[in-house]
Amino acid sequence: MAVDRRPEFRVLFLWAAGLLLGLSVPVTPAAAQSSATDTIGFEIEVEPAFFLDLVSEGGNILVSPMVPDRPASDAMRVVVRTNRGQPYRILHTLEEPLRGPDGRRIDPGAFLFSASDGLHGGRSRVPHPVPLKSGRSVVFLSNRRGDADEFLLTYTAPGRSVIASGRYRGRVEVEWELQ
Repeated sequence: MAVDRRPEFRVLFLWAAGLLLGLSVPVTPAAAQSSATDTIGFEIEVEPAFFLDLVSEGGNILVSPMVPDRPASDAMRVVVRTNRGQPYRILHTLEEPLRGPDGRRIDPGAFLFSASDGLHGGRSRVPHPVPLKSGRSVVFLSNRRGDADEFLLTYTAPGRSVIASGRYRGRVEVEWELQ
């Protein structure tokens, strides 16, 4: 009488395939099974992240039209996305003061800036317009849990000073620090 060895071959093949794939699942011939279960560990690793997005309608801050005796302003939305669970602060630096193509410079004090409170509990450190100055300044503090948040930075030219016509360019930097 001939013995059918194919079920054993299938078991051996599945066992070898499991070894190649790094799996450890017991395999028994189908004829001997009524049910089978096994468990395997499941884990994920979430990397700490902190993203600071600056969102402005035209990609830049554009305070215009600037004409004497008429204020003008523009705002930039600052979006903080984080999973670190630590309080943080947002800093603002005037990296390059506004200069015209001919090198003329506008006094940074001719402009004001302010920050709104956050939508998720963060607090502004400059809730009322203050003169834009060179150097770093803290503009926003997260809530105690360090939750993601968003707020507005608003730049205003009060229109009190007369500035020669032309296009002026400068640069501000917005950065974050964990506390």
